[in-house]
Amino acid sequence: MRVGRRAPGWALGLALATALPALQGCTAGYWANRSADANDIFDVGLTYTPGFNFSLYVCLLGLATLGGGYVDGYFVGAGGDQIGVVRHRQESVGLGLWSYEEFGWGDPTGVRRGIVTTDRRYVGLFGWLFGPNTKFAPA
Repeated sequence: MRVGRRAPGWALGLALATALPALQGCTAGYWANRSADANDIFDVGLTYTPGFNFSLYVCLLGLATLGGGYVDGYFVGAGGDQIGVVRHRQESVGLGLWSYEEFGWGDPTGVRRGIVTTDRRYVGLFGWLFGPNTKFAPA
């Protein structure tokens, strides 16, 4: 006579995958760091501008890029280490193995108006070899 049922194998695997990281001792710090890494890598949201702006830009692993554009408006979503509605500016020119990108984010606290951080990058094979990459915060 059968009294109970065994748990499926996937349930045991799920329980182990959940419990093992907690046994490491530094789980909270680890997952906080992974969350910060994801925030640096992904920008998910929509942009809107008061006037007409256009951007069509394709990047192949940073080795080659094609397209260009100009956007000066607002970003709604998660991006630039911020969540919400944020001022956003982006300019780009991609010519295959050489590309120039400039993008900036507004102040999330609203204390300073306009764009407060700007990144300028030369990407693509020739951009990495010959272009200076700088980050600055205008006054």
